[in-house]
Amino acid sequence: MGDRITTGFLTERGLKNAMPETLNKALQAVLKGMAPTAYDDATTGLTEGEKDVLRAGGLRLAQDFDEDPLTATVAKYAAIVSRSLSVSEASERLGTTSGRVRQMIADGSLYSFLIDTSRYVPDFQFARNGLVPNIARVKRELARGAHPVAVYNWYHTPNPTCSSKTTRTGPLRRWTG
Repeated sequence: MGDRITTGFLTERGLKNAMPETLNKALQAVLKGMAPTAYDDATTGLTEGEKDVLRAGGLRLAQDFDEDPLTATVAKYAAIVSRSLSVSEASERLGTTSGRVRQMIADGSLYSFLIDTSRYVPDFQFARNGLVPNIARVKRELARGAHPVAVYNWYHTPNPTCSSKTTRTGPLRRWTG
């Protein structure tokens, strides 16, 4: 595939309605909202003795990841933004008013987040005919102000306490099952 992202590539990853231009716009919004970050080698400023103590405690000091975790997080965040609904779109999908959607957000029964002045309602909370069952119960358990990527990961990451011997599911499936 090279460096070119095609609509087929996006569709295979659950972004069937996202055009590269849409993702680029979402990525720009995400990056614009981020504070500048500079990170260096984790051992900068440590003495050899301090490094030895950390190693003895089981800490790996070398960055041994193939992909920069910040880049991966930004990319996932941009995908969440591009798939999210506006308050108006969420109200249409739910067959209710924008005011009622804002009320659901305010009372903690529907998750949303802001970038600048734009509010985003992630689509993973929606089923074909309305909201995922019990999503309000799940949402109320989340920390207020949780980052969209953390919320997405929590909803979708398989958890052994939520799984059977044959099926691994995340908390969303257990609570909404």
